[in-house]
Amino acid sequence: MELKEQDIFTRIGTEIRRCREAKGLSLSDIEAATGLDQSNISKYEKGKKKLGVYTLYRIAEALETTIADLTKALYR
Repeated sequence: MELKEQDIFTRIGTEIRRCREAKGLSLSDIEAATGLDQSNISKYEKGKKKLGVYTLYRIAEALETTIADLTKALYR
């Protein structure tokens, strides 16, 4: 199944939110750990803003996970 670009960002964003909430972290916790603005993090989680690899890496580090874990939803 081929995914459209927007579907990719939406699935990754959903996984970021799921992981963040599972760890009991707030948007402000991720902001503090990454230096990214909360509003941008929220947009990433909703798939409304394109996510670069370095930004994804920073978020993964803040969540104490890997890029691979955050992108696994692309293969479901």
